[in-house]
Amino acid sequence: MANCKFSASFYCILLLTVLLSADYMIPKIDAKGCHEGYPWIEMNCIGEQPDDPCVDECVKRRGPGAWAICRSFTGVPGTFCECWWHC
Repeated sequence: MANCKFSASFYCILLLTVLLSADYMIPKIDAKGCHEGYPWIEMNCIGEQPDDPCVDECVKRRGPGAWAICRSFTGVPGTFCECWWHC
């Protein structure tokens, strides 16, 4: 019975992570500009400064005027690559 509870909890967390990731990848617009996340990119951060894979993907998708930052979300482990550009 314990394995069943673990499996159900694991799959609920996995489903929640996938749903949050899908929403995170959709481009958004706010007062600072447009942005989207790239949760599939493995990265290291120093504060909000991402490493090269994040920056390279951002510039490749959105052009030389785009910039990348590291984002983290409360309750979600790890950091994510987020790309910003002027709309």
